[in-house]
Amino acid sequence: MASIEVLLIGLIVGVLAWALGALLHLLRLRRQLQAAFGPVAEAARGLIDQQVAEAARLRPAVPAESARLDAVATCGQQAHEALQAAREAPLDPARMARWIAADAALARAFGALALLRRAYPALAPADRDTQAAACRLAEARAAFNLQSARYNRAVLQPPEQAIAGLFGFPQALSLPEPAPQD
Repeated sequence: MASIEVLLIGLIVGVLAWALGALLHLLRLRRQLQAAFGPVAEAARGLIDQQVAEAARLRPAVPAESARLDAVATCGQQAHEALQAAREAPLDPARMARWIAADAALARAFGALALLRRAYPALAPADRDTQAAACRLAEARAAFNLQSARYNRAVLQPPEQAIAGLFGFPQALSLPEPAPQD
């Protein structure tokens, strides 16, 4: 009888140790995912600021296009707000969906800005700083998506899936790759 009790205790301890290990693994992946959004936010903030400043600089040169230029500023403000909310909780699907939608609207506004530059050849083309900021954002986005895929594999993989469900680990959203503008 004592050997059965020892076996049961050993089995319970083993299951608890596995569950604790799985939980710690999921917690580490969640922290890494949250940290991976930081560079996305910083790069996006820099690009937004550069494009909004560019739109403000172009306004006196092309007053007839003030609606397009105002749209860049408006989208920039909305994107800043959505970006801050997503940075605070990158695993919150509603906040991330809001950022993804604001980012898409911003990409359209930046595309309109690029078309405006082409329509008025006297305007200076996008500078290298803007192109470098766009590259930094693309790299940060790719790193976040890689971390998101790692996290989601762990959350969806049995038997860790049971621990993830028990402790409320949601799936992470990936950031869509923007269409090239220039």
